[in-house]
Amino acid sequence: MIGLVADDDTWESWSEAVARRCGLPVDEVELVLRDAGLRPPRAGGKPHQLRVIRIDFAGFMPDGEGVRPFTFTWDPPGAIGALATIGRNQAGKSSVLEVLRWAVRGRCRMKEDVRHWMRQVLVEFDIDDERLCVVFRVEGGEPDGGVLRLRSADRGVPGWPTPTARDDDPAQRPGNALLAQAESLVRTGAALWVCQFGDAAAMEREVGTLMLDRLGFDRLSGWQRVSAGIAAQADDGASSPLGWPLWSTALGVGSLSSVIGDRPENAQRLLQIYLGTPWAGTAVDARGALGAAQQLRSAERRRREQDSEASAPRLDALLEEERQLTARLAEVGRSAHTAQEVDRRLRAFQTAAVALAEAEGTLAEAARRLGASEAHLADAEADLVALCEDRLARRFFHSVTPTCCPRCDTRVSAERMRREQDGRCSLCDEELAPAIPTQDTGQVSTSAVAGADVDLVDDLPPDEEETALRSGRDELRDQRDEDDRQHDRALRSRGSAQVALDSARAAFEEVAGRDPDTVETREIETRLAVVRALISERSPGPAGETSALQDERVRILEAAETEAKARRDRQQRSLLPIVNEHILNLGQCFGIAQLEAVGLDGAARLPVRQGGVKNSYSKMTAGEQLRLKVATAVALLRVGRTEGVGRHPGLILIDSLGAEEMAEDDLAQMLQTLETLAEEGDGPQVLIFSARGDELSRVLRPETVRTPPSGRRLW
Repeated sequence: MIGLVADDDTWESWSEAVARRCGLPVDEVELVLRDAGLRPPRAGGKPHQLRVIRIDFAGFMPDGEGVRPFTFTWDPPGAIGALATIGRNQAGKSSVLEVLRWAVRGRCRMKEDVRHWMRQVLVEFDIDDERLCVVFRVEGGEPDGGVLRLRSADRGVPGWPTPTARDDDPAQRPGNALLAQAESLVRTGAALWVCQFGDAAAMEREVGTLMLDRLGFDRLSGWQRVSAGIAAQADDGASSPLGWPLWSTALGVGSLSSVIGDRPENAQRLLQIYLGTPWAGTAVDARGALGAAQQLRSAERRRREQDSEASAPRLDALLEEERQLTARLAEVGRSAHTAQEVDRRLRAFQTAAVALAEAEGTLAEAARRLGASEAHLADAEADLVALCEDRLARRFFHSVTPTCCPRCDTRVSAERMRREQDGRCSLCDEELAPAIPTQDTGQVSTSAVAGADVDLVDDLPPDEEETALRSGRDELRDQRDEDDRQHDRALRSRGSAQVALDSARAAFEEVAGRDPDTVETREIETRLAVVRALISERSPGPAGETSALQDERVRILEAAETEAKARRDRQQRSLLPIVNEHILNLGQCFGIAQLEAVGLDGAARLPVRQGGVKNSYSKMTAGEQLRLKVATAVALLRVGRTEGVGRHPGLILIDSLGAEEMAEDDLAQMLQTLETLAEEGDGPQVLIFSARGDELSRVLRPETVRTPPSGRRLW
């Protein structure tokens, strides 16, 4: 297995490589790369598997007597299945394919009349282990519905939709019964809406987003140049979002104009994405970002050229005005108080005003802190006073001798009083607290608490509570003193700022007087500056800073595109030989006569050697082109599975098989090979749409081929 995302595919290696190519600093390069969204690729995820489970649609179509209802339901086999008619074209098989594409791609390419016949569509499919169902009604050709995720144990809802989910009358609103059943599934928890849409544009957007996310495709933005006959300049173009409608074209094998997809101009992009080279997406995005930058630069240059041509007469007038103003300025003489000096002193005045405002803010904050500190200190000192008062009160009450019970006035007997000598209360018999020693000084003044050394603690170890209070009080006093000093400094700074402002105001007012010479000088200097700015703007010459930045951006993006392509090509060189080996083997198995070599390259060109002669895909017969295109799709899928890269979801839709000249034996050989490949463990699901029902029925198993009676329509 080939590892395509190397250890050095990091931001550092990417930005450094681009910087080396354009010769600019890495930090400048990285800024542009990030702004443009040009990142190294993520490690490629595993290829996903898409399997169609059911195609169901209904409507009303005109006939000779008015309109008739039609319905169609097909549950394709998981490996290979065919929807074929016998002896009749225009029998509805292509419409079934277009209904499938409409649901899976989100974009309808069905004939306008058939689209308006449709009333409701349901297409059920698996992506890996997730069962999804695109269900919508069609009114006037516009879809209205959404995508359901089905939750039942077998990932589906057997028998849904029921036959009752059909419109009975062409006059009623389309698809009501079908959408009602869908809403019922959501209400019962059997399903949930992944997304919903109400018109064709919303359907394309919602389905495209869902498929990109589920199948692991990146959202890329390419660049589409405007044709030479329309473009105003060589770089004209437009950003072109590359989404699921483009990537899904690689699932179909119908148009033979290119070896992959349906248009040659998209073949290279499709190959690079489906091949799974991680740097292919970065190269596409780099092309888009570079195209936009080049167009912006060209538009700016064109605007400057047009402005220069239009402003030439005005430029002459400005040059003459500059000459006259310069001469007048010399006559008046330059005042000591020039415009520059006035501006300088004005700026000094403004700076001083700002400094004063900042100083006043600092002073206000210092005053707030000082007030808070003083309040906290006052609270701490009050706590000390309260502790003192509590101690004095208890000392007093502990010193008195009770004579009676305060509750019932019963006198205290001598026997009870003797209890107190034993340390128990004469009234309640509880153990008495140790006596508080009396002080020789008598009473302690509460105003002297802050300096008292007495022990005020009775229920803690000596001095513990008082010591804690005094320590906290002292810390708050120190903080108050520090805040007071800060306040003084802020007050002095505010005074200095006021003095500086007064000085700057006086200096500005000195030069802002109305001296006639000074006023005229300033007016001339101001007008002269404006005129010179206008002259600079209209004068031809170097494009300036904006143009230099645009040139630098283009230079970086050119280097980024070159580097991304180089890394992409290195990855492709390791994968393309494996793909070509598969294409050659499959082409030989499909019965392409004398096929000796194939050489699919990174530009999606497919040269071949057949019977010893060099040939190309475009010059082969239609039958050979069909087989090579199928072989290429299968080869990309198989290489993606075996190498752990690639984006092919494993669904191959073959339209009009056998319409090109192909011998029955060759057709049978190709069908047998496809059947074998599809039945492999990781093989594709191949759905074939053909008018050669008899031949398909002789080769494939009967249960895999759906045909109507001879000469009849499928629906």
